Order: sequence, then structure tokens, then C-alpha cells
Amino acid sequence: EVAIGAVSITKERSKYVRFSTPYFYSGFAIMVAKQPPEPERFAFLKPLDWRVWVAIFIFLNIIAVVTAYSEFISPAGYKAPEKGEAGGPKEATQQFAIPSSIHSVYALLFLHTLPSKMPRSLPGRWLTYLWAGISLLVVSCYTANLAS
Repeated sequence: EVAIGAVSITKERSKYVRFSTPYFYSGFAIMVAKQPPEPERFAFLKPLDWRVWVAIFIFLNIIAVVTAYSEFISPAGYKAPEKGEAGGPKEATQQFAIPSSIHSVYALLFLHTLPSKMPRSLPGRWLTYLWAGISLLVVSCYTANLAS
């Protein structure tokens, strides 16, 4: 049997194969990359420190609660109908409460493109715009740290 190619003679191979005398030695070597490690389950969290993630989560929920509260106390905000008030069921579905507020702030942070209910009151809108700006900064910092 004959082997043609880049087969170098080593002590281990000499135990199993009888090599002829080499007639040419090139000195070339091949470098092979190590296998990449298995990706971690939470590798997507690595671009930002855990304290930043906690601060984002806390601030996000605070903005959601304050927005819902400002919408509730504002005369221009969504209101649930009072007892005996006309137009009950339609207006009751238009109520902007904490679930709507949480959905809107999470939608802004994660760039959710489906329509969501936004607040009507001026303070609620300003808080939503503030959170939209903060969300852009967070997403930009995350992307920059992920790329570096």
C-alpha cells in the first residue's frame, strides 16, 4: 500500500506503518482551529452587565405603572364608564390600565411592530415618549456591545 500526500513520519505512526526513507522535507505545517465551544444558553445577556438588566427591568415597570396611573387620574385619559353611564361595553374595552401600559412599554423596548394601545393623557404620552427614547438608547448600546 502506498500513501501519497502530506503524511509525516512520527514515532506513533512508525509502530503501525513501515515508512520508506523520505526524499524531500518541506517544513510546512497545517494549523487547524479548535472546535468552537457550545454556545451558552444566556449568551444574549452578556453584552450588558446584570445590574444594567435589573435596572432596565425595574425602570420599565415603574414607567408602566406611572403611565397607567397618570392615565387613570387624567381627565383626558381612557376611562371606564361609571355605573349608569351610557355606552358601557364599548368604552370599557377602551380602558388603558396596567396591562395596556406594560404591553406598550415592553413593545417599545423590544421594537414590537404590532399596534398597541397608547395613552391619551399628556403626562402619559410624555412618559411613553421618554421611554421610547430610553429604549432607543438601550437597544443601541446593546447592539454596539454585541458587535464589539
